[in-house]
Amino acid sequence: MVTKFALSLLPLVVLAYAEECIDYDAHAAEIDSCCSVPMGLPTGPFSNCIKSAEQQVPDKEIHALLSCAFDCYLTEIGIVFEQTVKMNKVKEYMGKLEATAGNLRTSVWQACATIGPKIVEALEGKTFKCHPFALEMKACVTFLIDRKCPDAYFNDKSAICQKVRAGVPPCRH
Repeated sequence: MVTKFALSLLPLVVLAYAEECIDYDAHAAEIDSCCSVPMGLPTGPFSNCIKSAEQQVPDKEIHALLSCAFDCYLTEIGIVFEQTVKMNKVKEYMGKLEATAGNLRTSVWQACATIGPKIVEALEGKTFKCHPFALEMKACVTFLIDRKCPDAYFNDKSAICQKVRAGVPPCRH
């Protein structure tokens, strides 16, 4: 069942070029720091995934590099399997957080998982070094967390964060 909240996310996955958008690849670190609600996912495997991605993408093209890194990472920790979000695994990780953070993160992952099939459909027929589904999920979760971030956790000093919170969508590659 598609919820009203999930339908409000469709602009994140529609492959249209918005008048204004934010390049997640170029601003990933800043966007990731917009909301300090704990992530809830293990970070250890990510460094090995970065190394693996660097071997897969010798030209260091940023979108391909991030796609490979997040495909490896979210697959390794069990969140993504064959371009599908495994909500049971998400709930397992988020259940270890305090209730407010865990509930917020779980609801955002659920919303992004709901639009996952639209992401897969939009990417059909394209060739990639690594499938960007996991990166798209990461971007979806990050943008929604930043939009729904409680004021006490929000970095309001950043112009990029203010744009994300205002609903400026990520750019499509």
